[in-house]
Amino acid sequence: PNQPIPFIEELHKRGVSSKVDEPRFDSNVLMAVNQYYHELVLKQHLRQAISEADKSWTAAELTLSRTVDELSALFEDLVFPNNKYTRKRADFKGTSLYLPGLIKAVITDFNYKKYFSTRTAGGKRNYSVVLAVDTSLSMSGHLGDCAVETLVCFISALHRLGIETFSVLCFGTEVK
Repeated sequence: PNQPIPFIEELHKRGVSSKVDEPRFDSNVLMAVNQYYHELVLKQHLRQAISEADKSWTAAELTLSRTVDELSALFEDLVFPNNKYTRKRADFKGTSLYLPGLIKAVITDFNYKKYFSTRTAGGKRNYSVVLAVDTSLSMSGHLGDCAVETLVCFISALHRLGIETFSVLCFGTEVK
């Protein structure tokens, strides 16, 4: 790794010079430098693994993009309709007053009856979804590949709809 060692000041404070000929390193300092180096290597491997996983996910999404489009259209219309409304409209009954309707009612001597408000427009999707995946030995081979493709399709379709609160439950010999 090409990063500077953060413990260099501590080494100089303890009297360790930068010459290799003088082996006056304290064992604690050596252990700290060694631990830092191993953590740095692990972080680098983790970054590489995340980068490779991101590339594989993007490639799988591109391969399955047509299926994801169809699935997200079905989810949008049938499975996950808007269930949280954000805009208020005038109504005959409700729990809060609708100010424009109340003004109209006062002007018309309360002949206008829609002075309550209800949330009926401007919908959002507010769902929590759990996807269950069988990871037992019976799912090995082609069935396992199909399960992974299905999982990619479902997660991508949920993401396109703006549903970001989901969990993946894996079960086989044990539940994870």
